Amino acid sequence: MVNLKQLSVGTLLAIIVAVIGFGAYTYFSNARTLNRRYPLDLVSVPVATGAQAVQRGTRLADLTGCTDCHGADLRGKLFIDDGWLYGRYYASNVTLKARTYSDAELARVVRNGVRPDGRGVVAMPAFAFVRLTDVEMADIIAFVRSLPAGGSDQPDHHIGPLDHWNLWRGRGPKIAISYVADERAKQPADAGPQHAAARHLVGIVCA
Repeated sequence: MVNLKQLSVGTLLAIIVAVIGFGAYTYFSNARTLNRRYPLDLVSVPVATGAQAVQRGTRLADLTGCTDCHGADLRGKLFIDDGWLYGRYYASNVTLKARTYSDAELARVVRNGVRPDGRGVVAMPAFAFVRLTDVEMADIIAFVRSLPAGGSDQPDHHIGPLDHWNLWRGRGPKIAISYVADERAKQPADAGPQHAAARHLVGIVCA
């Protein structure tokens, strides 16, 4: 180990400057990654209305974990709190987003992990939602739009220094769109047509 008592003041200052410089490089490199704009792929989903669509959408939102992260009322909450060194991650208030997002924009965020402005979302499990069918997505949107808008916008994620280090190394937190294509190519094992419904459910829940 290095004996700090044997280091000169100049050497110590050089080490401190190097650490600060590398930290700044990592931060700004991650900022470019987080603010990157992705193509807005054309998305269209059917419109689902009525009590049955809302009922189906409610069930799907519960099964896929929408109501776990965003809350039963979808007004968002803090869902990961690993402290300031790692990060604090907030699920957005979907009822407020739904006021300004079109159905296509909601579907793009959920299944592609891309916001309307082209930026990728962080800590969004789109790796499972890529397998939602258009009809299932329409039912979930029907459920979202059935809820009264309220509450306040959730804060932006706080990505701490250790999570910034992990992000720079590609070990998380991850931008959803960065793994959507790979996940879309994967499918659960095919056990025959009699298990098709269960296979699909595994793909959107257990994934």
